[in-house]
Amino acid sequence: MKRLFALLLLPAVASAGGQFLPLRGVRPGARGGAFVAGADDPGALWYNPAGLASLVGGEPHTLLIDAAWAGHSVSYTRIDSGGNALPTVADDSQPLLLPTLAAEFDLGDRWALGVGLVAPYAALDGYPEDGGQRYSLVSFHGSVLATLEAAVAFKLTDDVSIGAGIQNTFVKLRSKLVFSACPKEIVCAPEDPEFDAPGRIDATSWLTPSAVFGIQATATSWLRLGASVQLPSFVSAGGTVKVRLPSSGFFNGAHVEGDAADVSLTLPLIVRAGAEVRPVPAVAIEAGFDWEAWSMQDQVEVTPHNVRVEGAAGVGTYDFGPLVIPRRFKDTYALRLGVEAEAAPGLFVRAGFVHESGASADEYLTVAAVDTDKNVVTAGVGYRFGKVRVDAMVGHAFMGSRDIGRGTSCAPQQNPIRPPAGACVHDGSPDHVYVGDGSYDSAWTFAGVGMQADF
Repeated sequence: MKRLFALLLLPAVASAGGQFLPLRGVRPGARGGAFVAGADDPGALWYNPAGLASLVGGEPHTLLIDAAWAGHSVSYTRIDSGGNALPTVADDSQPLLLPTLAAEFDLGDRWALGVGLVAPYAALDGYPEDGGQRYSLVSFHGSVLATLEAAVAFKLTDDVSIGAGIQNTFVKLRSKLVFSACPKEIVCAPEDPEFDAPGRIDATSWLTPSAVFGIQATATSWLRLGASVQLPSFVSAGGTVKVRLPSSGFFNGAHVEGDAADVSLTLPLIVRAGAEVRPVPAVAIEAGFDWEAWSMQDQVEVTPHNVRVEGAAGVGTYDFGPLVIPRRFKDTYALRLGVEAEAAPGLFVRAGFVHESGASADEYLTVAAVDTDKNVVTAGVGYRFGKVRVDAMVGHAFMGSRDIGRGTSCAPQQNPIRPPAGACVHDGSPDHVYVGDGSYDSAWTFAGVGMQADF
């Protein structure tokens, strides 16, 4: 059947907060991402562009380069539609180098400019093609997500700064999973491997615009406040699809006309706030709160263009219309605490903690986004010599285990040649097969190094 069934691959790539850590950047990450009120270097592009104004009156230019690695481990034991516990599968996460390249420019007269390219701390998970999880995900390997931003900051007064940035996110989606191709004209078992159709899609969005706004205010000599708003991103991507036909004889002689599809999904609105206190000049302690509106990604839409199956035995032609994949994500919140202290001249020590709630409800949790509650601990050091500062950071995210009992999941097995199943009904029918039941355990470990230079 050539490349039809991979049309549904796209939504899994950027599906939820579970694919991202709730922080990024080596110095801010060492502070647990508590870097909204205290943002004072090019890392402010991501957290609060008002922090770029901290450069005004100092060195005319600042360059920041850092890179991190994030490892994601997942263990999943699925309960299949027959109530059987399948062999446990483990994630084979693709190693990634997650960069920050940013620069600030003092424009004088209270203005500063920042430009940068950043990547979220993400995981590209992979699993066996014949594993119990195959109907949710086989691989994200080869995907890319990076954001280019230009921002300006203005000092309204000596104590209040505002900032705004425009962004464009480059999205390259590469995803693999296995579909059921059991046709409605015959009777077959819900997870019959003869009707498995492994597929892959490559799709790219060059233009996904968004914007970020922020403010910082020095309330007293020891207290600074900050807040920022990251607008949502509306991703639309198109590309090519490929699939390996099922082994069933039903598809002998069948072929596909057309192979194009568009996919749309939403990345959320984010609101951040923080308060930084300095009990002594050499010590900064910031507490923060983030709210991410993941409920904006209620579903993902896939729109095929003139795609049809021809020559299917006893049927002839199938035409494919728009497809909808339910997500039903919940909004998430994060509580942060970060500390940075100059322990000796030029030597900085940092530590942080984050608690973030999960976006996935039990009914829609799958290995495509293992987004449970997280407790993240971080630590780091920095050393400044002259106009150069070097930084290092390590961290670990403890993820809450989740047990999804049999008959709980409403994450559907994708079958593009049957009509949409509609409501979540557990009746054993091939039209109502759900693939998220079972036990999930996961964690993250990450580390990074960076350099900042003033000139």
